Amino acid sequence: MNKAQCLVELIKLELAISDLYMFFSQKCPADRFFWENMAQEEKTHALLLQSNKESILTKKEFANELFVFNKNILREINDSIKNMMLDFGENTLSREEALKTALRTEKTAGELYYQSAMNIRSDDECIKIFQELNKEFANHTQKIQNYMKEKGIKYGIYDAGAI
Repeated sequence: MNKAQCLVELIKLELAISDLYMFFSQKCPADRFFWENMAQEEKTHALLLQSNKESILTKKEFANELFVFNKNILREINDSIKNMMLDFGENTLSREEALKTALRTEKTAGELYYQSAMNIRSDDECIKIFQELNKEFANHTQKIQNYMKEKGIKYGIYDAGAI
């Protein structure tokens, strides 16, 4: 998989996670606004990646951060997210199960590399604009953990492992 294909898979990952969070918003109506907000932020990640595609593919700072892993893992993660929604299907889904699933999802390779790209130190104006536009959407893991704490749901090392 070349860098352009990898970027397409990263965009698909963001959209798949957005779909997952919208699914959770339907399954857990008490947390609907939380999930809808998270879903919108994931869509924003995808839009930022798409609209900055040329710079991401040509700037060495981005390439070093976003393309240093096994590219096939993105397809596997995307597939696992789709399968997760199928597995949950029409079954009841608890708030705790949804939040722990989201926490595991945010710990996936694609999300972690997206986050690491947001931490690049550069004087390049394009990278600075990309980071500033995305600053408020950056750390979903922390948002989910804070929400879990607010709702009295504990999370452990096992719960936060990769999907």
